[in-house]
Amino acid sequence: MNLIRMGIYAVIAAAVVAVLAAITHGIYTHGYNAADAKWLKRETERKDIELASIQEELQAQEILKGQYEHEKQLLKKGHADEIAKSRALSAAAPRLRISAEICGELAVEAEADRAGGSNGGDPRTRLVPERVDQDFRALELKIEHVFAGCRVAQGHLQQNGMAP
Repeated sequence: MNLIRMGIYAVIAAAVVAVLAAITHGIYTHGYNAADAKWLKRETERKDIELASIQEELQAQEILKGQYEHEKQLLKKGHADEIAKSRALSAAAPRLRISAEICGELAVEAEADRAGGSNGGDPRTRLVPERVDQDFRALELKIEHVFAGCRVAQGHLQQNGMAP
């Protein structure tokens, strides 16, 4: 009988160990799954927040892009207006005259261009040759092009409070 009892105790002990192992495994698996679910939930929330932040940043960049494009168009228009003024003034300006004492050769050359001479109303000055006048006007427009850009930029800076 003792042997049977010992066999029964061994079977009961094995059953208890098996039940405890199953319970431990179940608790571990449940705990792991719960922890994994919490981590997955936190990770999903973090990714959602990051995605929302990225979308907000992209929207802000699009708004800025539109503002910059608008400002760029205003600057281009201002520059074109300044250049148009300069061209109109240059076109309306009379042909360049210089003193005969300063540049005698050019004055003689200019006089040869016209049958009636180039003294016009002022005998102390002479008209410069047409090619020199054209070169001078082209140089003047190039310089005005740069100055117009500077004036527009300065106006923009003052308008936006970035300069006194």
